Formats: sequence, C-alpha cells, structure tokens
Amino acid sequence: MVNRAANNQVRGISRESRTRETVFLALLGTFAIVLHTVEAAIPSPLPWIKIGLANVITLVTIPLFGGGAALAVTIVRVVVGSMITGTFLGPSFIISLFAGIAATLAMIVTFRYFSRKLSLVGVSVIGAYIHSFVQVAVVYLLLIRHKEIFYILPFFLSLSLLMGLATGLAAILLEKKLADVVQVHASLGVRGR
Repeated sequence: MVNRAANNQVRGISRESRTRETVFLALLGTFAIVLHTVEAAIPSPLPWIKIGLANVITLVTIPLFGGGAALAVTIVRVVVGSMITGTFLGPSFIISLFAGIAATLAMIVTFRYFSRKLSLVGVSVIGAYIHSFVQVAVVYLLLIRHKEIFYILPFFLSLSLLMGLATGLAAILLEKKLADVVQVHASLGVRGR
C-alpha cells in the first residue's frame, strides 16, 4: 500500500485526484446509461437503428480519460442499460455488447493515431460504421445464417454516416460545455491517457 501511494505521488496523482476521476467517470457512466435507456424507449422504424446518443458520452470520455475508461463506460452502459430495459442476455444485448465494444475500440484507435487530422466527428463516424458492420455480422452469426443479410449493410452504413455526424457534433458541443469541469479536473493533476 505504501509503495502504491508513493508511486502515485511520483506520477503526480494524489489519492484525492484519483477519487475525483472515479466520481467523474461514474457520472459519465450514469449519463450514458440514462441516454441508452431513454433511446431504447424511442420507437424506431427499423430494428437496430438508433441515433446513438449514449455514444456521445463514450466519445467525450476518450480524450478526457483514455481508452480504458471509454471501454468501461461502454460496457457498463450496455450491461446496466439492458438490465433496465429488460433485454439483458437476450439477442439485442449480445448484438449491442459486441457492436459497442468493437465501435469503442475503433474510436480509441482512431483517436489515438489520427486525432490531429480527425475531430471527434470523424472518430464518431468511424465508430458508427464499425458498430453497424458488427451488428450485421453478429446477426448473421447468431440469428440469420443467410448471406443476404449483408445486403442491408449499405443502407445501414448510409445511416451510420448521418448518425455518426450527429453524435460527433453533439460530443464536440458537450466537450465545450464541460470545458470548465475539464480545466478544474486537469488542474488537479489528472489527465486523459
């Protein structure tokens, strides 16, 4: 325990700032769960078509706290959100979990290597594309074993462009609104990783 405390002090991270980081991540996770649940209640004209409101939180988490935190927010959102909506361990849960993890990983990699050339909008569009592709692939593997299911992919990818743009723009707006909080957070010695 003493070594860990000393190690944290050497890295410039106090116990208080780690607690603040945990609280902030818990709030982001809670917001993501609420958005996930609200969006599940909105009627959709076609299966698997959602705006992706909760992905705004994942997008904001990546630059603030890093990929590991964003992945944790995604997993917690999908698990707890599916428990609230009554889909836990059902097909939509499995599809959402795999697609959410894949999209988050794609956004993490994109942000890490291309954030100087792409804004959060570009990162969001790539995440939306991966999400749609993985959804269709999981549906094929688990539910509909006909290759014709992939014929809907161009339609889904077209919608992904629109949803990714909307989600990315919302993430940029949210990031601007959180600027004061982020500055206070940074002054406490906690940085995005």
